[in-house]
Amino acid sequence: MLGIYKILSITSDYFEKLNVNFGYILLFEIALIIALVSIAVNVMKYIANRLRKTPNDKEL
Repeated sequence: MLGIYKILSITSDYFEKLNVNFGYILLFEIALIIALVSIAVNVMKYIANRLRKTPNDKEL
């Protein structure tokens, strides 16, 4: 959670320097959180599927 907060604070500082509207910043940060969570879920699903299979790639 701390890592997501750091990423959000870095992106907020970047957009403030560019004088971008706050709505765009909020939309970008929400999209960033959704992307990071979906990547994490897909990686966990991949690891779970690999652990479920035997060495011959057959499920138990």
